[in-house]
Amino acid sequence: MTASEFKCLFLPCHKQMYWVAIRLTENAEDAEDLVQEAFMRLWLKRGELPKVDSPMSFAMRTMRNIFIDRKRKRRMEKSDCEMAVTGFTDNSTADDRLLAAETMQQVLLLIDKLPEQQRRIITMRNLEGMPMEEIARNTGLSEAGVRTSLSRARQAVKQQFKRNDNDGKI
Repeated sequence: MTASEFKCLFLPCHKQMYWVAIRLTENAEDAEDLVQEAFMRLWLKRGELPKVDSPMSFAMRTMRNIFIDRKRKRRMEKSDCEMAVTGFTDNSTADDRLLAAETMQQVLLLIDKLPEQQRRIITMRNLEGMPMEEIARNTGLSEAGVRTSLSRARQAVKQQFKRNDNDGKI
C-alpha cells in the first residue's frame, strides 16, 4: 500500500477517531496519543492489511484495542505496585507495609548494581512501564534481545536478593 493509498483510506477517519478517543480517555492529550499510535500501527501494518471493507471500522477497532491494552497494562502495574507498597493486602499491619517498602528499596538498590544495559532495560520495563517494542527502539536491540536482557536482569536481582536475605545485607 502506498502512502497516498493509505492517506485516502485512513485520513478521513481521523476526526471521528479523535472524538471517540476523547470519550475513551477523557483527556485531549491522551486522545491525541491514542489516535497517533493507532495511525502508526496502521501504517506499520499497511503491507499486511487485507483489502479492508470499512477503513473507519478497522481504524476504530485498532484504536480501541490499543486503548484496552493500555488500560489493562495500567491496571496490572497499579496492582503490582500496590502489592509491593501495601504489603500484599489492604488488611496488613504497619509492620507489613514497612517491610514491603524496605524490600522494594533493597530491590531498587540491587537494580542500581546491574550492568548499564540491564539496568536501563529493567527500569524502562518494570518501573516506567514501557512496552517491549519501545525499549527495543530506545536501546537498539531486537525485542528478543530486550526480553533476554530483561530476563537475565530479573534473575540477577532475584539471586542477589536471596543471597542478601540469607546474609542479612545488601
